[in-house]
Amino acid sequence: MLLWQAVDARADPLEDCEQAQHVARRIHGCTYRIHQFPRDATAFFNRGSAHLSKGELDRAIADYTGVIQIDPAYSPAYYRRGIAYESRKQFDQALADFSKAVEIHPRHGGAFDARARTYLKINQHKPALRDAERAVSIDPFDAGFLDTRAQVYEALGRTQEAITDYRRALSSNPSMKSGIDGLGRL
Repeated sequence: MLLWQAVDARADPLEDCEQAQHVARRIHGCTYRIHQFPRDATAFFNRGSAHLSKGELDRAIADYTGVIQIDPAYSPAYYRRGIAYESRKQFDQALADFSKAVEIHPRHGGAFDARARTYLKINQHKPALRDAERAVSIDPFDAGFLDTRAQVYEALGRTQEAITDYRRALSSNPSMKSGIDGLGRL
């Protein structure tokens, strides 16, 4: 018997939901856990995250909705569901979920950043800038947050500020393609 088969033979589906490295095992483990404990918000969240990583957006949205039905104050579920909606180009739903995430957790930099990127996609530059600035104020060294703000500055024609943020983002992550591309455009 191969080592991975021996490990699988002893694997506990309840543990797989939280610890499995393989997405299919994680989904299976979480499904098992949900059947055993139908009000386990963490199991729904973990399964939703596994579905999201596979690009199974409808399933991810359903699982994050399950989390929210169990625990309406679970901010990460709104954030992740917003990511799924944004991926489906359902921008109004994405914005509503990102807004709920920051309402519950006002220092959720990722939710401010995601909302800024969504506003940018629908050409609402003022709210995009407000959220991008808020995300950077929460974590001034996050390359992704700086990159988003640089993109907003670029869209607003604030070239020097965009260049500064692209450079700051690239100093943290020199291989960031969007930063390299942004500097190339400017």
